[in-house]
Amino acid sequence: MRLNYFEIHLTDHCNLNCQSCDNFSSISEEFYLDEASFDSDFERLSLLAKDRIGMLRMLGGEPLLHPNIVYFLKTARKYFQSAEIRLTTNGIKLSTMPAEFWLACMANNITIEITFYPININIEKINQIAQGYNVRVIPFNNTPVAEKLSHRNPVNDKKDQDIVSNFRKCYQVGRCMSLKAGKIYPCTCIPNICHFNKFFNKNLEVTEKDCIDIYKVNDVSEIESFLNNPVPFCAYCNVSRRTGGKKWAVTQKDIFEWFDEN
Repeated sequence: MRLNYFEIHLTDHCNLNCQSCDNFSSISEEFYLDEASFDSDFERLSLLAKDRIGMLRMLGGEPLLHPNIVYFLKTARKYFQSAEIRLTTNGIKLSTMPAEFWLACMANNITIEITFYPININIEKINQIAQGYNVRVIPFNNTPVAEKLSHRNPVNDKKDQDIVSNFRKCYQVGRCMSLKAGKIYPCTCIPNICHFNKFFNKNLEVTEKDCIDIYKVNDVSEIESFLNNPVPFCAYCNVSRRTGGKKWAVTQKDIFEWFDEN
């Protein structure tokens, strides 16, 4: 696969508390991405893969919680001038965002992508504001507007799953490449499992073989070669026991929302 897409968390925490969140945002402590780190990583990745990146997402957590959100909008466009840039949000804060935010979205051609949950947001007001600033607002993944369902992607701590089989079956392969702290990860679970480990006092280990350092490669082909192969962490994922399509619910912060003993 080619590195034609990546995503990055601006925050890890969220103002929703979704059951079984596959980014572990509902059990994350507050985390705000550092501007200097963002600038450095985007500069480096643009040097390696700028011509390949067709789309990138800035998300979380809930990205609109970041007090310096405008900085990230401007900097992302600075380094990826031809890519489609999407800001993925639950929409809760959109109708109260200041003019500076909307002007930055307009000036930098940022698409706002809303994941719709069974919560009360004023989408008519949001669309009215967006139209006034000529900002594109779409539902997540351009799918028809529908309420978000819950999905459960369990891990275990035995590390006994077949990594090749898991890699072949995982829906995140080729779709959820994540940039965090100068490293590219093949999915959203690995760079965020730290929140699960801390909250539940577990030790699902992330090693240097589970990611690739963008400052230690000479060419984007090295990143793409890495992304085309399973990583050791895949042995923690119980892909065969994943479930989806359940009614969205608020987390009870029960370990079994994310964990499977089998």
